[in-house]
Amino acid sequence: MRLVSIITLLFYIIHINGYAQAINVERIDSFINEIEKHNQGAGSVSIFQSDKEVYQRSFGNTPLPDISKHEIKYRIGSITKLFTATLIHQLFENGQLKPEMTLDMFFSEIPNADKITLTHLLNHTSGLGDYAFKERKYFYWTTKPLSEEDIINEIKAQNVLFQPGEKVKYSNSGYYLLGKILEQMCHKKYPEIIQEQILSPLKINQTISGVISDNTIANSYYLNTHNEWKPSLEFYFPNVIGVGDLASTCEDMNVFIQALFDWKILSMQSLKKMMPEEKQIFGLGIMQASFGKLKLYGHAGETFGTRSILLYDPQTKLSLAISMNAIAAPFNDLLIGIISGIYGLDYKMTDYSIYQTYKADISNFPQYVGNYKSEIESLPEISIYKEGTDLMITLTGKPPMCLEAFNEHTFSISPDKIFIKFQPEQQQLIFTQRGKGFVFRKLD
Repeated sequence: MRLVSIITLLFYIIHINGYAQAINVERIDSFINEIEKHNQGAGSVSIFQSDKEVYQRSFGNTPLPDISKHEIKYRIGSITKLFTATLIHQLFENGQLKPEMTLDMFFSEIPNADKITLTHLLNHTSGLGDYAFKERKYFYWTTKPLSEEDIINEIKAQNVLFQPGEKVKYSNSGYYLLGKILEQMCHKKYPEIIQEQILSPLKINQTISGVISDNTIANSYYLNTHNEWKPSLEFYFPNVIGVGDLASTCEDMNVFIQALFDWKILSMQSLKKMMPEEKQIFGLGIMQASFGKLKLYGHAGETFGTRSILLYDPQTKLSLAISMNAIAAPFNDLLIGIISGIYGLDYKMTDYSIYQTYKADISNFPQYVGNYKSEIESLPEISIYKEGTDLMITLTGKPPMCLEAFNEHTFSISPDKIFIKFQPEQQQLIFTQRGKGFVFRKLD
């Protein structure tokens, strides 16, 4: 089992100079064809302009086991937070809540509750930690059923990282509390609130909240050492209500963000308050992505096995939604490739033909197994071990990931294309990311 990235990218800020407005469908299709041809992932893409879908494509599901034609929804992770923030702003509009209200009015037992405001929770400046991920031993604790008391106790146990407003630190804990505040104020459960306030009014019919499993939701997959797609471990989604529990389609996500920016569910004034300032990433619910002079707004989402992104361009009223339930190619590659097709930008295609061509020699695995450490003190210790017929890697403080065979003695980690080259005779490995290599020596 692996998490989709070593360093979780909460959002993607990509700098590209210049853009045009014509959508090059042929270029987008050509790019996705390469992803599909070389088994680099599976998912869907939808592009809207002024409330109308102008491009749609699903790809890559053919080689996946147990894929049903009915599996049309994707787990969209933290894009859920955009919905949660919208619901909070609706309560700001009707006067039930105020941005300056402090957390002690709802959860007095949380550290710094008398100092943390709803604004701090919305823009990730509360100083609270991240209940979704505990220390290494219990990293996957949210994959099992938890009570609200369990989660609140973990938020309390993590204490605070800084004083409210001092810094910005992405916090799942903050949005969990916002979801619970919504339930307290509306006297209803979150799935019912979102259905009544957003989904039903916008006639969004393929988005669901709080569902553990459903035959309309695409399963998620990871590549094992032998370059085979295997089912990925996932959250127990009732544990992340309002944080990352929604399952949706790319079309539904586009309908939502088009309506949001067309002031159909919030006023223009409220929408402006949600937006980040010029040099900020986080606003009060909306995040910013910069593409050169182009500014796009929305949110990204990630679960243990999926990645999604939802973006809106106010200048052209164009929106883009991408969801992937199987990821080998870097998600950033897919995003840049599609953005380049939309805006007519130059883009050099990655050569994906070099991946998934080598069959691992299991007899070599025992000489790789062990703990490795770099002379650079700031780098984490690496542990290599076998799990069945797979070769696994863990870095201090990170979850285990599966190494994928690349060539003799060399393995990769998807979707970030990190390379691990073992040098058994020298009792070391080379860890390479973005072209930069680091030597890790095997410990006795």
